[in-house]
Amino acid sequence: MEKEKDKGGRPRIEMTEEMYGKITGISTMQCPDEEVAAFLGMSYSTFKRRKAEDPRLVEAIESGRDHGRQALRAAQWSKAIDGNVTMMIWLGKQYLGQSDKTDLTSGDRPFDFTIAINGENEQHSHEDAEELSEGYLH
Repeated sequence: MEKEKDKGGRPRIEMTEEMYGKITGISTMQCPDEEVAAFLGMSYSTFKRRKAEDPRLVEAIESGRDHGRQALRAAQWSKAIDGNVTMMIWLGKQYLGQSDKTDLTSGDRPFDFTIAINGENEQHSHEDAEELSEGYLH
């Protein structure tokens, strides 16, 4: 009788319905794959192999992450609707194209400014602004 070769390593973790449910649950918190692997008690390299061969595992993770993003969005929306100004501003920027605008004029008076490059300060007048912006911003 031929002796079966010992593959070594830890015994294979068999996935159960309960485990898939728990994976979906922790994935709602956007846990990275490394944390899911640790939760399952396997190395990250083993987890990557299992993920490649088990579409149900991928589905559990993606489903959890999707639900987590939806819940976070709902919580943020609720905060904004309840009057949280910071959340209103942030959501306005994300979905309404709103942005902060900085007015660099000084009314009808010319202004001088300093540009610091590599620790060296350069003094400039308002007349230099357009020429300098082309060199620095383009």
